[in-house]
Amino acid sequence: MKIINKYLLKYNIYILLKKINYPINFIINYYFLKKNIYIFFIRSKAIGDNVIVTGLISQFKKNTNSKIYLFTNAVDVFLNNPNISKLVNLLDKPYLYFLFKLLEGQRVIEMNSNTYPYKDIFEKLRITKNKKFNHHLAEVIGGNISQFIDFKNFKNEIYFTKKELDIFQRKFENVIKNKFALIAPFAKETYIPVRNWGHEKFQELVNLLNINWYQANTKNEKKLDNVNILESTTNREFFFLIKNSNFVLANDTSLNHIANCFNIKSFVIMSGFINKEFIEYKNTIIINREPQIECSPCYLKDPCFRDVKYCTEDIKVEKVKEIILKKVDYIR
Repeated sequence: MKIINKYLLKYNIYILLKKINYPINFIINYYFLKKNIYIFFIRSKAIGDNVIVTGLISQFKKNTNSKIYLFTNAVDVFLNNPNISKLVNLLDKPYLYFLFKLLEGQRVIEMNSNTYPYKDIFEKLRITKNKKFNHHLAEVIGGNISQFIDFKNFKNEIYFTKKELDIFQRKFENVIKNKFALIAPFAKETYIPVRNWGHEKFQELVNLLNINWYQANTKNEKKLDNVNILESTTNREFFFLIKNSNFVLANDTSLNHIANCFNIKSFVIMSGFINKEFIEYKNTIIINREPQIECSPCYLKDPCFRDVKYCTEDIKVEKVKEIILKKVDYIR
């Protein structure tokens, strides 16, 4: 017996409700057209996805000169953003997401990586066996407004007030007075475990490089030895630390998307989960297996099916060390 595709079922119900709701949908979208307003909403709580929306909004605002009302679960990413006319926390009003889904149209637009009847873009790529997908995540999330976006010159943006900068500079005075690098030896284990290079390898690298390392946002993460630990930093403080670092090193995580905001060198130790074009910026330095293993990209959210996860196991610590030494002047 074939299992019902719940995502397809939800999508068909959604389409039916959209048809029933069409007159109201048309009137509201027409109203926003006359007022030159766009409603953007993003349900994802992933920091990386939301940071990418900042880049989309920046170019969209420049090319349309419209008023942008943004509804998000990650308000911290968008604070002080001059391109946003109104910022609303969806966590306080979760029902708005379902309302906007029904009102979706030319002026009410969702930012997401959903691809019905599949759960998301990764599931679609895996099931359709599309090995040559080379679009950036920004193109996926911003699909409905892609005509306004120059993806060749794409850049994310995070803004601080002067007051914020003064507070953070005082708080982290002892951190930013010397050259330092941020390291994040983890990825979302519960989401995409195949992306992880391994805590042991990060530790070995730390032991080999005489660098002023800092590990931040460590509340629920295993800590490295011989690094400076910054406990319980807020997202805004974390952004500030990235802005003032010399470089960042991590798996394929949100750290890379945030570093792009400030043109900070971002070393990404990349598994065979996706093609590098999906997360690469001008400031990104990809470190991966060469040649990449034949099963890559796997788009696999479950643990690797092989006895050995060659896409990361074959990335040697010495190789990562050499690349960092070559790219970072002050530790030569």
